[in-house]
Amino acid sequence: SFINSIKQSIQSLKIKEPFFLSNLLTIPGLTELESLFDKVDPINIYKESLNFQFSIGISIIKDLRTLSDNVFLNINQEWPKGRGERKLLGTLWSYLAIAGDTKVKRICVNSISHSSMTIARAALEALKPIDSHETEEASNLFYKLWKDNPVVLDSWFAYEASRPNKYGIDFIEKLLSHSKFD
Repeated sequence: SFINSIKQSIQSLKIKEPFFLSNLLTIPGLTELESLFDKVDPINIYKESLNFQFSIGISIIKDLRTLSDNVFLNINQEWPKGRGERKLLGTLWSYLAIAGDTKVKRICVNSISHSSMTIARAALEALKPIDSHETEEASNLFYKLWKDNPVVLDSWFAYEASRPNKYGIDFIEKLLSHSKFD
């Protein structure tokens, strides 16, 4: 029933209400999910959240791909126009990347150098939970593009520190000793 409701929402809203549709498709964040439990297991909540997103993404992958392709055509509008489309595109990319869509993962990497920082960050966020070549490539490209801009580079450090990493604390310590870290 839930998946069918999402499909119907996508069909009825499409790109007419992109900002609303993006909010509708966005699942609650970890802080909100943790508030629902007496005993909090953040790792399990995170994994289940990703599994839930994967289930949605894989169930409606064709609808998400079609909508993503249509929305992509409208992202280059001058601000504030296109704002909803850019937000929706990031949401769609997240579902598609988690569902394993190789085309979207490549689009995300290519979008790192997009003229819109919103699109570049949406691409990074879509790839963040995935342990893939594209995730590393996108992160490296973003760093190379912005290594001389301390303000933007701060967001790269935050991104890197928040990515799932099997080396955990060692990886964070490496970031803290990075020559560009301030």
